[in-house]
Amino acid sequence: MSARVASLLVIASLAACTAAGPSGRDPHGSTDAGAGLGTDAGSDPPPHTDASASGGDAGGATPDREGLADAAECFDGLDNDAFAGLDCADPACGAAAVCCVGVASDACCTATLPGAALPSLDACAGSAASSCAALAGAGIFGSPEPVVDAAGALVPNGGEAGDSGLVLPGEVRPQTARVTLRARIAAPTSCDGCIDAIAISLATDDAIGPSVRGVTGLLVSGSRGDVSLLVGGAVAWTTPLPDDAPHDYELTIEPSGVVSLRSDAPGILEARVAAALPDAALRVVVHGRTTNRGAASDPPARLVSLAIESSGCDMPDALVRAASPLASGGSVPWVAGSERAPSIARPEGALDSATRLAFAAGGAIWLARPDGAGTFAPLESGPVVSPNDQLPFGLRDPHLVPLEDRWLLLATALDAERRRRVVRIEGGAGWADTFDLGTMRDLVALPIADPAGDVIELDGASAVRVGADLYVAARAIRAGGASAIVLLRAGSEADGAFELGDVCGTGCGSIAERGAIEVHAAREHDARAFDHDEVAAPALVRQGGVYRLYYAGRRGTRWSIGLLVSLDLRFFREGNEGAPVLTPSGQGADALGVLDPEAWIDGDTFVLLHAASDGVRTALRQATQPAPVR
Repeated sequence: MSARVASLLVIASLAACTAAGPSGRDPHGSTDAGAGLGTDAGSDPPPHTDASASGGDAGGATPDREGLADAAECFDGLDNDAFAGLDCADPACGAAAVCCVGVASDACCTATLPGAALPSLDACAGSAASSCAALAGAGIFGSPEPVVDAAGALVPNGGEAGDSGLVLPGEVRPQTARVTLRARIAAPTSCDGCIDAIAISLATDDAIGPSVRGVTGLLVSGSRGDVSLLVGGAVAWTTPLPDDAPHDYELTIEPSGVVSLRSDAPGILEARVAAALPDAALRVVVHGRTTNRGAASDPPARLVSLAIESSGCDMPDALVRAASPLASGGSVPWVAGSERAPSIARPEGALDSATRLAFAAGGAIWLARPDGAGTFAPLESGPVVSPNDQLPFGLRDPHLVPLEDRWLLLATALDAERRRRVVRIEGGAGWADTFDLGTMRDLVALPIADPAGDVIELDGASAVRVGADLYVAARAIRAGGASAIVLLRAGSEADGAFELGDVCGTGCGSIAERGAIEVHAAREHDARAFDHDEVAAPALVRQGGVYRLYYAGRRGTRWSIGLLVSLDLRFFREGNEGAPVLTPSGQGADALGVLDPEAWIDGDTFVLLHAASDGVRTALRQATQPAPVR
């Protein structure tokens, strides 16, 4: 077998991406906002539903397909029908929202994003690209410049000085969506001794010029007589071009970095290679060299048509780092470099202007409101809670919960021995931006007895309302110093005056390891785990009928953000296949750590607010995933 063939996977069709991992455990984890198998965004499944008792009977004559009757069967760690696979590996579950968090499979990437296309160039036949009105929005480069031939096809027209071509308007982000380029290209193979090739590449702006070095792309060379897949500007795979006829090519780039090529050209069923996708927007570039043709009478390599399509995927490891959610300005009225723990909320049914962002800085809790420019401006009245005799150490970890007509503030306070506890403070009626310290009381009495070790401290609370109930995730510190994420449930009084109890009894935890109230603990058994040493700052959010629990994990001195997923708040599975969804960048404000996650859906954009640390100071930052919420 040749080296070329040995390094390539050629298959007739894609295998389903819902197969179980080596251990038999579902590798995908779970959700995206969307319909499917009972995960209706408008209603909540009972948190205590026993999924294992409602599936098909493996011994019955006609078992129900896994997940068809109850979406919980896609997430219970059991093969309920003993047929066609466990959980998301069963085709009946593969496209369910609960199976699609962090997945870039054909079944999951179904939300179509606005695309682009090379417009019809018939009206520009025989002219230079710069004089073609249809290409007014494109960036033209190179010399001699591209031309439109007599049949309305685009000819790159580069020569000895390098590539010529054009950059299509708009951007694509294959890190968060499957990008598909569909092109019809013709390249004659009879040009002997000339340079005649055309390419379509995805490239960053700084890689576009006389020698385009794209992240990936497709190259059709008439002079060499071959078709190639490009990665990093170099040929990663090639196959002979069978003839001079125009052929259709389909180039697909997955968020996982897998690049595949299909074509109607004989000999190409599907070719797949891997590419490293940068954390940046990419441009679609048509480029090539087609002028060194001598006396050749055949037309040069040319692009007949091009369409671009993006299919949104829920890939939380593809977040794009953005600026602070706070409006930029001069000096700040708090201790600069101490901003932590963002929390964002909006009363149900309220306008965007009612949204509030809470954060901690300098021991105080601050509120900010939308400023109309896409960021938040802190209230001019100052902090809403400050250190005083009652709170000598101030408050940390604010979390806003909208009740019926007011805010409820959950926060971390320190007692006289500097042990952490979660307190609740009621806001003023009519959604007033004030909080009455006279209403402050502990959310739950400590210690909490637990078979895994009594919980003596509690901090970083995050809550989500399900009907009249409030479910609270928090970080627990046990008597021996170990940390864990725990889940607790409040009573049913809508005003927030509740006693806190255990939501899970003895059944809460992961599918692999069931504990008492513990959902996830530091993975001390895995030396490479990003959360090997400590877990903290859980953020619970419900999206499309599925619960996501983001949290901060520490290994050594570096903090990253991870994800757990649940369908019913009973079983939790690692999202994103156990890898962090956001990591320190190694430079700037988040050089050494990203922590204090807070998830938010802003229109059709997923936003993960967080605190960034450079090892000395902290700052508020956000990361976005510009994919639609299905």
